[in-house]
Order: sequence, then structure tokens, then C-alpha cells
Amino acid sequence: MADRHYYATFTTVSEHFYLHSDPVKTRRRSGTETLNAIVEGKRTSLAGGNQQLLTGLKILAEYDEGVFRYVEQYRKLDEINFRGSRELRPLAKFHFLRSAFREIVGATVYRI
Repeated sequence: MADRHYYATFTTVSEHFYLHSDPVKTRRRSGTETLNAIVEGKRTSLAGGNQQLLTGLKILAEYDEGVFRYVEQYRKLDEINFRGSRELRPLAKFHFLRSAFREIVGATVYRI
């Protein structure tokens, strides 16, 4: 979908759904097809995934000033002194972003 669609219409009687920003008709995937696409898809590091989520958060902040506080809170995570492994900071950032997206849009973000 190339980050250009914002609205989709689904119906129980159709094998397709419609993307409205730039209407495109596309085939509905089964759950198995979707999981296979995820498993076989492009992988990124945790830090890279965090950066992509942060970019999404910044885009949301352009439309809703209340979201900007999450961006500021995310930046403060770099000031915290984490004890333990080097993996702890990216993991903490991921959980912060996951919580932010759940609060802002009700979406649950999973690490695959």
C-alpha cells in the first residue's frame, strides 16, 4: 500500500476491499497468506523498527498536537541510564512506542 492509503472498506460478501485515499481494488488475503507474507517479508533490527515507529508517531503528531508529548517522552529515554545489556534500551523504546500507539490509535504493535 506504500504509505498512501488511510481508509479501507471491507465487506463480508466480497473477496476484495477498497482503499479510499487513492482508490485501488485489491484481493483480500486469508490469515495464512498474511502470516506467510509476514514470515517471508523484509526483516529489520529492533532499533530500525523503533525508528520506523517513531517516524509514524511524528507523522501523527503533525495532525494531533497531543501526540507530540509522546515524541518528547521518547527522546527522554536516551537520557535514562539503563543497567544491564545493550539490548535493554531498544527494548524499552519498543515497549514505550507500543504503549503510545495503543493509547493514541488503539493499535497493538507486535515484535516479530
